[in-house]
Amino acid sequence: MNRYIKLGFITAIIVTVSCSKNSDAINAAANTVKAASSSLSLNNRVLAAFISDSSTLLNLASGVLPGSYNKFRKLLTYDTSATANKAPVYQVGDVINILTYIKGDDSAIVKRKINFRFFQPPSSFITPTALYPLQKAEDSYRGFAPASADILDFISVPIAATSTSPFNISIVGKESIGGINSNIYLIQLSYTIPISLMGKLVSINFTTNTTGAASDIGNVNWIYAFKIK
Repeated sequence: MNRYIKLGFITAIIVTVSCSKNSDAINAAANTVKAASSSLSLNNRVLAAFISDSSTLLNLASGVLPGSYNKFRKLLTYDTSATANKAPVYQVGDVINILTYIKGDDSAIVKRKINFRFFQPPSSFITPTALYPLQKAEDSYRGFAPASADILDFISVPIAATSTSPFNISIVGKESIGGINSNIYLIQLSYTIPISLMGKLVSINFTTNTTGAASDIGNVNWIYAFKIK
């Protein structure tokens, strides 16, 4: 009998400890302080990306996306001789809609900016060692930051909801995870092609960094996006 009592007592202790260990209670105050700490690295706390199609961001309200946007050469395709993969041709003065989004927590967002850099092909992209040609091609521009000498045009604004031309920026989603709040910003740039792009094959660098460095996932490129007559 004593044996069963001991076993029952031990089982009760294990259950109690297990429940305490797996408790889903959140210390919101501690998480808020951690998120606001100026000494923390911002790496991987802001995601920046181009909108490829209506499925890029889930649960968007109907009519949020414009009718036409990002009419550029296909992403992640390297057969430039195929007609479907050739960069579309525009003229100086044409207006193109560039659609992107940013996702990040409040503390990281206020330390960033929205930056669009239009640049000409550099002498070479970063080419890390890779096992396969496709992997090498993709990795070569994932963390690429164009050199100042290659930048043809540059536009920068704070990360905030606005409808001030040429930008239309809106918050289209909110999340709260572990006491850390994140917003999803939809960014539309109505870009009028300037004469500085004439005759160029143009790539687009979209980044939230303030230094121009490609230090985290808040940096993305659309390589060989379009041509200008």
